[in-house]
Amino acid sequence: MTCSRGSAPTITSVLVLLLVLAAVLTAAARSPETAVPTTTFRGPHGTLHHTGPRIQRPPAVVPLGHWSYPLLGRLATRGIIELDLTTLPVSRREVLDALSQLDPVLTGRPDGRTLDAERSGAGEAEGRRTAPTHTLTARERWLIERLFLEFDGAAVDAPAAYVREGEAQLGMGLGLSVRGSLVGADDPAVDVVTPAGDRAADAGLAGLTLGARGDTLVPAGGDSIALPSIDDDFGIDATLRYEVWGGFGEDIGFYTDANIVFHGQEGERIERVSNRARAWRGMTADIVHGYVMVERPHWRVTAGRSGAAWGRSDRGRLLLSGNAPTLDGVEVRASVGPLSLTALNAMLEYTEIGTETDLGGDERVFFAGHRLVIAGSKLSVGLNEAVVYTGTIPDPIYLNPFAPYYVSQHNERADDNIFWSLDVDWRPLPGHEFYTELLADDLQYDRDTSNPDKYAATFGYEFAGVLFDATDVDLTVEYSQARKWTYTHKHVEHRLEHDGVPLGFDLGPDADRLLVLARVYPRRHIALGLEYVHARKGEGSLRIPYYKGIDNPDCAFPSGDVRTVDSVKLSLEYDDLGGFVSGITAGYYRVEGSDPADESIWEVTGHVGFRI
Repeated sequence: MTCSRGSAPTITSVLVLLLVLAAVLTAAARSPETAVPTTTFRGPHGTLHHTGPRIQRPPAVVPLGHWSYPLLGRLATRGIIELDLTTLPVSRREVLDALSQLDPVLTGRPDGRTLDAERSGAGEAEGRRTAPTHTLTARERWLIERLFLEFDGAAVDAPAAYVREGEAQLGMGLGLSVRGSLVGADDPAVDVVTPAGDRAADAGLAGLTLGARGDTLVPAGGDSIALPSIDDDFGIDATLRYEVWGGFGEDIGFYTDANIVFHGQEGERIERVSNRARAWRGMTADIVHGYVMVERPHWRVTAGRSGAAWGRSDRGRLLLSGNAPTLDGVEVRASVGPLSLTALNAMLEYTEIGTETDLGGDERVFFAGHRLVIAGSKLSVGLNEAVVYTGTIPDPIYLNPFAPYYVSQHNERADDNIFWSLDVDWRPLPGHEFYTELLADDLQYDRDTSNPDKYAATFGYEFAGVLFDATDVDLTVEYSQARKWTYTHKHVEHRLEHDGVPLGFDLGPDADRLLVLARVYPRRHIALGLEYVHARKGEGSLRIPYYKGIDNPDCAFPSGDVRTVDSVKLSLEYDDLGGFVSGITAGYYRVEGSDPADESIWEVTGHVGFRI
């Protein structure tokens, strides 16, 4: 039995009501009768007035996909701020500390003192970082002001409701986004791509899952070669997002948010989108974050559901990419001078679809990882070790952030899946950044065996510069590849996967990708983008492990029936960093491969978002 896309009148009515509600609430919040006191911020670009409460938010992390990360990345690449962005998420306090190191002529802080100086009672000049103010563009000055407004007063992501009594505070925010897409295919493919990249699996797996940004629907992970739908149809999705946060004093905070997504259905009804989310008549709800956090100047502990990403690349991270759903677990992070140590222990959502399992009824799949970073003003080096294992409770030895997992696994648990990775981020000159990441899943000590090496690599270059002394421009060139057996294990439960999506490279094993991305900002609110991607995906999969005796394990790369995609995208984005964002993207995809047949796909997507 099939079900067509949701009723057009019903969806249209819901969208209209949501848009009207957003407009009314926004207008009411800014009306003279209900307006709260105005905060004045003196910046080098002029005096900026913000109507809204000045809030010193309790401890919280900056969620993956937040609007501030691209801006912070540009400022760090240009050498304007000093902030390590290789271990995400960073906390709000870390961002404010980095901004506060800037010269007061640049930041507009009335006293010109850094946060460290304020806490220690030191003089105004101590701890101050002098920035090349004469090289800043008008947009960069405006970005710094907006960042300072948000992280020093919660004035950009201002809550819809806020209350404080003594040291206790509580805030709530609302967001609404609507996306429409028009997709066409010359010769629609006969199969589908599952979340783990298995193109020959049951078609019921090819659903949609909530994206990390929390404001739209994106195809489920593992094989972004098949990004667009090929239903040759027009669809509209709407997402209502809410967040609740609060805390006690300056050290304890909590945060939770959720998405309620309204979208039509195509083909057979999909009731379970993932292990976490169910769909009902086209409506899906998902809790993205939910954690309690304790933070002090040199350490923090986060317990609950949150994201994690290790490495500088946005698209080609290999161990923890941040593309998978958020993790339920505990993260501990400590820093002393240039050294920082992160330890993460989490539960993984294991899906048995398409694989057999030996898991008992009370067994779970766990992830443990620790990361050591040495970060300087121009060079950052990260060393990582992680393990995927099963059990009824977390293994105590993996809870120790100082214990080498490989030694423990070799002596006690020979069937666990160990990973090592090294990532390097180097900024030799302002505006130029080189980064690389190397991952080893299994390297053979004895070269006489027929067992294959299992590894992955990413190499990238980032340029943040200025055209004609006024126009900001960003350029990214990146290449990533993961060999056929990488991320897999003889026990399929120990693969590097979470809720059907790879934790590492988003294409999964037996794949590579070349990415070229350019963005130009003719105005502070406007971004023009051009993206080219060349990607290849072989027959390897997270769910197809290597077994001894397989003929020619080191086969050609990619292996077997290779699917190749070349895509070009043009985009126009508008974001005033004041509660409204919109954009339109046009993309063309050329897919080649004997199974499925060659095809051409085009897609036009538009989106509008409001924050209330």
